Amino acid sequence: MKPDNSTTPAKRNLNAGTLSRYLTKPQVTLAAIAIAIALGLSRISVVENLRPIGEVYLALLQMSVLPFLMAAIPLAMRSAIAQGEAGRLLVRVIVWLALITAVIAAIGIIAPLIVFGLHPISLATVTGIGGLVSEASRQVDIEFAMDLSTAASGAINGEQSNGLLDFVPSNIFAALSSNQITSVLVFIIIFGIGMAVTERRTGNSLRAALTHLHDVCLLIFGWLNLFVPFGIIALIAPQIARLGSGVLLILAQFLILFAAISIAFIGASIVLTARAIREPLSKAFNALMKPLALVAATRNAIACTPLAVDVMTNELKVSRAGCELFIPLEFAILRIGFVLHFAAATIFIGTLVGRSFTISEMVLIGVLSTVASFGTIGLNGPAGLASFAGVLRPFALSYELALPILLVVDPIIGMLRAAVTVAVTCAVAALAGGRQQGEDLLDLQSQSAE
Repeated sequence: MKPDNSTTPAKRNLNAGTLSRYLTKPQVTLAAIAIAIALGLSRISVVENLRPIGEVYLALLQMSVLPFLMAAIPLAMRSAIAQGEAGRLLVRVIVWLALITAVIAAIGIIAPLIVFGLHPISLATVTGIGGLVSEASRQVDIEFAMDLSTAASGAINGEQSNGLLDFVPSNIFAALSSNQITSVLVFIIIFGIGMAVTERRTGNSLRAALTHLHDVCLLIFGWLNLFVPFGIIALIAPQIARLGSGVLLILAQFLILFAAISIAFIGASIVLTARAIREPLSKAFNALMKPLALVAATRNAIACTPLAVDVMTNELKVSRAGCELFIPLEFAILRIGFVLHFAAATIFIGTLVGRSFTISEMVLIGVLSTVASFGTIGLNGPAGLASFAGVLRPFALSYELALPILLVVDPIIGMLRAAVTVAVTCAVAALAGGRQQGEDLLDLQSQSAE
């Protein structure tokens, strides 16, 4: 008699799901990070060979992001409009986002002032930083980075920026092929509104097709979760090896300060998320550690969008409309981690050159840091830091001095910066959207009716 294989696919899915949940546990993730740091500091020759593996893994993560956004955002807008929640949800998001952004900018300014006031930067550190600037300046095309500061908001493929027109995709397929996230989001939002309106008028709906695309992207991301520990090691270890321990010691004061502030905001965000959805803190921590560990390894919040949305909606049961609409927009447009980074770095550079700041100048730093975060275009390195010039120049601080210093430690700062963006964005989504209530039931009823 032939064996009954009818349950084999289910068992396989169960085993794959169980393995994925095990590999994304906080203990496994932290162990992978520790191994990556140890390998990087050892600087053995094999570490650099991991870099192509990490780059391939990051490319695979990014592969499904735009299709996921094409499905998730229209579905979220449809759900919010159908329930009459769109206006109220938008108001709550704006209020919470404005409040938290103001707090982050304020802490990013005040904390360095206090720390560097109590523990001034030593002459030896200043001398060491001078040496780093000289070395880094020979490796970085500062003129190219300066050009990016004027073109970051819209220059694409070497063309001159046209202001707001650069955010409107005249050819959505070209925008998709060139990975123009902001332009694609503009189209997706308009498409989502149009889908909700025409569905009311005609009764026809794309919901089933978009839901299927949404689920396919999540399935692909679930497969990639099986390789998360290896991806973390391959992405982090070469960055640590390239920096070396000497650089870390020279810039230790700024690194420790920024790390402490970042960890504090990440912890506060997890607490706020748990309180907003009335779940145990341990559950919120275990769930959010998955996207946080992934974004720390990739330094790319956009690549972590599917995992962040999945964790918030399926594990923590946060409102789908809030998560699927707000999280992708926040990751792509206002990267809150850059607000903290630019504010703290401005105070640090000012302290290096003996510059003090008045209260009104501190407020201006916070405003400029927030505005500059819109121009970071989702990149790391010189391109991601290009808009920082607009924060420094009103205070007569040298961008040419700041860029090499920040580039030297950007691999580590980038991990913390991206993790802050993910943690705070998830907290805002939970605070604004709250727990899922009747929306899932309504969606299921709508799906069965179709």
